[in-house]
Amino acid sequence: EPPACWDDNRYMSRRILRPARDAHHAQIELWHDYTLDMPVVVKRFSKRHHCFSQEEFQSQYPYDLEDPWQEFHVAQRLEQLEPQGMPGVLTFYGGSLEQKRGDLLLVSEWFPGGDLFTYVPSYLK
Repeated sequence: EPPACWDDNRYMSRRILRPARDAHHAQIELWHDYTLDMPVVVKRFSKRHHCFSQEEFQSQYPYDLEDPWQEFHVAQRLEQLEPQGMPGVLTFYGGSLEQKRGDLLLVSEWFPGGDLFTYVPSYLK
């Protein structure tokens, strides 16, 4: 299933948490989701980097481990879980294609004061 179009009226940008760099092609941003009335994290893959399909991405970047399409498909699967989600896994709210720039955006739960790498080890204790 292709990503839905980004709804500009649903979200308001707060700040960039981690800019895209050579090692990390995705930019991490904090947004406010008006529908959920809470902050969410948006992982932004630029149009230049995500290409138009998973096949095109894999042929252009065969050794890149940060595959935006694979992340999008995993997020879609997680989004289909029961409302309580899965213990120890962030809640994903979906993937969207931003019309203005053509970027692929993945929206997930926000944990203040940490990221996935600090949250998971603390959850496992």
